[in-house]
Amino acid sequence: MAEEMSEDSRLGRGTSQVIVAKLVAMSEQSLREKIRSDIQATVAAELLPHHRRGALLVVRSNVDFLEVAVAIAEDDAAKVQGYLKAGAVWKPELAQLSDWCVDTQLRFQYVVLQPYVLAQVIVVVDKSHS
Repeated sequence: MAEEMSEDSRLGRGTSQVIVAKLVAMSEQSLREKIRSDIQATVAAELLPHHRRGALLVVRSNVDFLEVAVAIAEDDAAKVQGYLKAGAVWKPELAQLSDWCVDTQLRFQYVVLQPYVLAQVIVVVDKSHS
């Protein structure tokens, strides 16, 4: 009987590890979906209050915005440090943000990831010249 319980315990532990792995995968997917659904569009002027409190991070246009957002939300320090070191993510200077505010065609996608606001320029095609 003791051998059976020991074997059942091992099976239970293995099963729980599989369940935990599935839950982690599901939670990562649901986090990704949640972030994706929270992404909105705005103009540069709306980002100024976040810049003033030092919370605005900008993602280069050639970098996957959702990947960066997930790394920040998961507090994946190694990935985030990699993005920062590579210059893929940065805190813009006020002068840069001011230049963006002047361009009325420029739009950003952004998402709030407390305490940060992550933003990325969206390429806007001026259809009036088509």
